[in-house]
Amino acid sequence: MIIKRCELDIDKLCTLPENEYVVLHTLGHVFNELNGLTKMLYWASNTNTTDEAHMHGSNTLVIMLIQILAGKLNEAWEYLRKSYYSSSFSSIYQSRFDDKAKNAQSRLKRYFAKSNAIREIRDNFGFHYSKNEANNQRFNNDYYPLIYLFGTHYSNNLFFFSETIQINNLLQLLKAIDIKYTLEILIREIFDIVNMEQTLIDSIITEIIKKNELAGLEVKVEDIELKSLQNHKAFSIPWFTDISSMFEDK
Repeated sequence: MIIKRCELDIDKLCTLPENEYVVLHTLGHVFNELNGLTKMLYWASNTNTTDEAHMHGSNTLVIMLIQILAGKLNEAWEYLRKSYYSSSFSSIYQSRFDDKAKNAQSRLKRYFAKSNAIREIRDNFGFHYSKNEANNQRFNNDYYPLIYLFGTHYSNNLFFFSETIQINNLLQLLKAIDIKYTLEILIREIFDIVNMEQTLIDSIITEIIKKNELAGLEVKVEDIELKSLQNHKAFSIPWFTDISSMFEDK
């Protein structure tokens, strides 16, 4: 696989107005966080095991990453709304968007203009351990057993009953928006919003760099070959691992 390396001109970067400079590097950080968390969510959900313990571990990671990623997606949109769209320079770069970026922008504005799963998760589950109505529902579903698992060290403990209750509360909250919500539908929706936000952010960053010639008049692009890359579908993130080496004498 070949990727491209390009270096910004630090002198030209320093001539950017302060608000554009801050938006540029902040959106780069936002993009990287969304990219990393999305990969982890995919890998956590990418398990074909029928082993109960590993399935519970995988589901725990999925629920955790859904909450974190939904929170980040909401905060990313809030940053765009407050720092980019409210600026005097946003219209300059929007006029340079291609059709894909324009479509992503329109869909995001429609999505966040109404009640949505991303904001509900962020407000009720994403960042706070709060005693609110969403977290205070009594679990009364006899279909799902309430299980906990423990090993010889707490690193391999799993109080899965907490995740069973947590995802039940989360989905019950979302059913007020749409009765059809399931965990699978929610994950697909999150991946869709990630794709739109990354498309939009990538376009903003690219147009700021191009218009201000931050890579110089003659852009120096270097090819870098990444060898022996595995297919992303080959990865999964386990909960349970052999941690005995953690306690071996160095």
